Amino acid sequence: MKPEQGFPVAVGVFYDTNRPTYDSLFHAQVESARDKLGPGDLAGLLSGGDTWKIGR
Repeated sequence: MKPEQGFPVAVGVFYDTNRPTYDSLFHAQVESARDKLGPGDLAGLLSGGDTWKIGR
């Protein structure tokens, strides 16, 4: 296989690194927050005094 024939040419080095994925780090962060703070309360958040209405 020659580049003149239209085949790709390798120009870099591929390597394997064992690192956690974004997805696994995200889920670990959510679990950690739930362990510290407990489950969230959406109804309590919305009925609390820190909300506003947008309109005319």
